[in-house]
Amino acid sequence: MSDGFGGLVVCQSKDFNGDVEAISNELNNIGAWDEDGEIFDIENDVYGLRIVFSSHIVSFPTVFPVSAEMAEVEALTAALEYREAEFGMNVLVPLEEICRRVSMHIRSGEITIACSKQQDNLCVTFERLTVRADGSGERTGTEVDILGRNGMHEVVEAQIAA
Repeated sequence: MSDGFGGLVVCQSKDFNGDVEAISNELNNIGAWDEDGEIFDIENDVYGLRIVFSSHIVSFPTVFPVSAEMAEVEALTAALEYREAEFGMNVLVPLEEICRRVSMHIRSGEITIACSKQQDNLCVTFERLTVRADGSGERTGTEVDILGRNGMHEVVEAQIAA
């Protein structure tokens, strides 16, 4: 198994108005956002009340979380690393479900979860998930092969506003 480490951050739009505690709890109930089982938490600092990830450096952070049911199996690492090839997209929490569950706690604006990771000096991955108050959202992922063997792979998933 290879090593992939990175970070995950949560940003709120300038016009954000929502229940950050409820959003944090909902994100934790959705599934595994990294290989280490870290969780979302609330921090109150000079920037106000905001959602943070419990650790700054984690193993295999992602905005394509593995469902809570799959997070219990020993294959979590393989599901995160080889999610499409070995397990198919059915182990991942669908974008529509994430938007439905999170947007009900957002009165206005949006939240964005972003992460980056580097895997064994082989590739760098950038991912972003945005959920808006109207229930719409988008999720993107770009993986760049550092050695130039496989070029760049991009996944774009979008949901139209309800």
